Amino acid sequence: MTEICAHPDCELEGTFPAPRDPSNISARQYFCEKHIKEFNKNWNGLKGFSSDDLYTLQSGATWGRPTWKMGVNTESYKKATLAADKNYKNPYTLFGDMDEDQATTTFTPKMPKKITEACETLGIEPPLTPHIIKKRFTVLAKKFHPDIYTGDDAAERMGIINDAYTTLKDYLKRQEAEAKG
Repeated sequence: MTEICAHPDCELEGTFPAPRDPSNISARQYFCEKHIKEFNKNWNGLKGFSSDDLYTLQSGATWGRPTWKMGVNTESYKKATLAADKNYKNPYTLFGDMDEDQATTTFTPKMPKKITEACETLGIEPPLTPHIIKKRFTVLAKKFHPDIYTGDDAAERMGIINDAYTTLKDYLKRQEAEAKG
C-alpha cells in the first residue's frame, strides 16, 4: 500500500516515515523527500510535555531494572583494582572474565596503621584522592569548628580532624612522589 505525503499541499508519494505525535512516536505518517526535510527541521520531540512528564520519561529509561553504581568503591572498581594489583592488564574484563578467586576476594589496600586511623577519623575509605580528602575535611570542619560546634571538646576535636587531614595529605604526596620515581 502506497502512502501519500502527509503535507497538506502535496500529492507525491510519501516514502519517509515520521512520528505523528511526540507522545506516541510509534504512530507514523509518511512524507515525500522534500517535506520530510522540512518536518525534521521543525520536529520537537519534547513538545507538549510538562517537566513532570519529562522526569517520568527519564526515570523509565531503565525499564524498571536496577542500575549499578559507577565509580570508586563499587564492585567493578574493586575487581579492576584487584586485577591491577595482581599484575593483570585486564582491569575491566575486556578480554574475558577474571578468575573466580579474584572475583570473590575483597579489596583491602595495605596502608600503615596511622593512615588507616586517619581515614577512620575522617570517615573515608580507600582509594584516596586529594579531592575526596579535602571534601570530607571541609564537611567536618564546617560541622565541628569551635565557632559553630558548642561542645566542650570542640577545639580538641577540630585538632584531631586537622591532624588526620594533614596526615592523609602528606601520605598522598609521598605516594605520588614514589610513583614518579
